[in-house]
Amino acid sequence: MSQKIHNVILLSCLVWLMIWLSSKLPKIEIPAEPVALGNQINIENTQLKIVFQDSKDAYWFGSTSNGVFRYTNDTIIHFTTHDGLVSNRISSLQEDTKGNIYIETSEGIQKYDGNKLSTIEVLAASESTWELNETDLWFNCNGSVLYRYDGKVLHELQLPTKDLQAFGMSYSGNTPQNATNRAYDVYGINKDSEGAIWFGTNTAGAYRYDGSNFLWFGEKELSTLTDGREPGVRAILEDKNGYFWLSNLYHIYQIDSKEVPKGYTKHAMVKLPQELANNDLLYFNGGLRDTDGNLWMICYDDGLYKYDGIKLTKQTINTENKPLLLVTIYKDNSGTIWLGTQHNGLYKQTGNSFEKFELTQ
Repeated sequence: MSQKIHNVILLSCLVWLMIWLSSKLPKIEIPAEPVALGNQINIENTQLKIVFQDSKDAYWFGSTSNGVFRYTNDTIIHFTTHDGLVSNRISSLQEDTKGNIYIETSEGIQKYDGNKLSTIEVLAASESTWELNETDLWFNCNGSVLYRYDGKVLHELQLPTKDLQAFGMSYSGNTPQNATNRAYDVYGINKDSEGAIWFGTNTAGAYRYDGSNFLWFGEKELSTLTDGREPGVRAILEDKNGYFWLSNLYHIYQIDSKEVPKGYTKHAMVKLPQELANNDLLYFNGGLRDTDGNLWMICYDDGLYKYDGIKLTKQTINTENKPLLLVTIYKDNSGTIWLGTQHNGLYKQTGNSFEKFELTQ
C-alpha cells in the first residue's frame, strides 16, 4: 500500500472518530440573540415612581411594572425580569457602604454588585435578632414583613405587641385574631438625629428603637379613626425644634423621659394653611427633612407642604391641570427634591416649583 493511500485511510478514520465522539457529547443550546445584563430599554415614564441616587451620583429609577433604570452620563441601563429581577414591581432602592445596590421588589430583595443580581437569603423569624448598627439596611416590603439586613442575611422581625384596646386604640380587621398581625404591619421607617430608628404601623401607633429599648407611641390618632378609616403612620419626621411629626397634622410629639409612663409629651399642631384647615383627613403619607432643616410632606391627593419651623405652606407643582396622587418623596445628593406619583411619573424640584421629569434615551 502506498504512503498516499495510507494517509487517506488514516484521515478518514480520524474524521469518523470525531463524528462519533461528537454524537456522544451533551448538546449545548446557544440562544439566537444573547442579551447582556440590562441591554434592553423600554421606558414608560408614567410608571416611574421611585428615585434613588447612589454614592457615585448615578440615578436609579424604580417603576410599578417595568423594572429598574440606571441613569448616568446620558447612559441608561434597564433591568427587568429578563435580566434576572424576581419582579418588575419595585418598592424601594438602597445602597450599602460597599456600593452594592439593593432592589426591593414585590417578590423579594436582590443585590446588584455592579455585575450580577443575587437574591438575599431570609433568616427564619425564630433565628432573627433585633440590633441597630450603622450599616444595617431596613425593608418593610410594603407593610407585609419587616426585615433588617446585616450585610449577610435578612432578619425577619416583629414589633413587641401592646394592649391596643386598653390604650383606646383599635385592632385592624374584623376580629382581634385576624387583626393582630395587620395592626403591626410596618408602613414607615425613618431614623432620627440620634441614630434611633422609628417604625410607623397600620393601627398600632409608632415605635422608636435605640438598639436596646423600644419607646411606644400609642395614641388614638395613630390608629383606627372614629369613622373606621386607617391612615397608618407612614412617615416619621423630626423638625428643627426637636418635635416629631408622626404622619398626622393633629399633634406633634416630643420625647421626655420624665413623662411617666409614656416617655413623651403630645402638643398641638402648628396653624394649618387654608387648603388643609377644612380637610377631614389630616395625614401625610411621606416626607423628608431638607438640607436647611425644613420639613416636606406629601398628602397623597392634597398636594405638597413645607414646614420651615414657623409655618406650614402649600408648594407649587406644575401639574398641567392633571390630578396628581403623590406616593413618594426623595432628596438626592445635591439636595434636590423629587416626587413620585401614582400614575403620572416623576416630578423634579426646579427653583420654587416642581416640573415633570422625562427619562429619555
